[in-house]
Amino acid sequence: MSAHLKTTPCCTEVELGSAMPMFYVVGKNKLVIMLCMTFGYYFIYWNYRNWKAYRLAVGAKIWPVGRTVLGIFFLYSLFMKIDRQLRISKRHYNWHPQNLMVGAILAAGISTYICVVGVNSKAIFPMALTLLIFQSFIMLRVQTAINRLEGDPEGHQNAKLTLSNYAWIAAGSIIWFFVICGTLMLA
Repeated sequence: MSAHLKTTPCCTEVELGSAMPMFYVVGKNKLVIMLCMTFGYYFIYWNYRNWKAYRLAVGAKIWPVGRTVLGIFFLYSLFMKIDRQLRISKRHYNWHPQNLMVGAILAAGISTYICVVGVNSKAIFPMALTLLIFQSFIMLRVQTAINRLEGDPEGHQNAKLTLSNYAWIAAGSIIWFFVICGTLMLA
């Protein structure tokens, strides 16, 4: 190597405190409400918003829609980018992103198994509810890391439910209604 090579910071090393957040800040209660009330579909929006914020903050040439559609394949990368920024910022948070990723893959695998292979119809609702709680736990840990990184540990800047959130909650309530009715009919 030549001694004349100049080292430049990695594209993920961004000065914190800038006006543009690197990741999507959400209040913890709002995150859990949205995940549970939308039957977990809020994760899709959450994933998209994180990749969009990252692209805008660092100028990365990524396509947030593609990373959202293929979410499970890019989730590890997202977790590692968050973890790297936490270490760079010296805002310590013991969140074990690799373990959370294993949990996310496990939950996705079980969900796929339920959809493709199927299970006893009476077991679908308890399994789906357990997976939703597990997914919420994982996402809460990740969101806590993001909020801490962005200097808003409680996510106050995005803690209130908006009209759009209520619309999604209403749509999710319809899904919940049919799932509960279907479970009761099978009982």
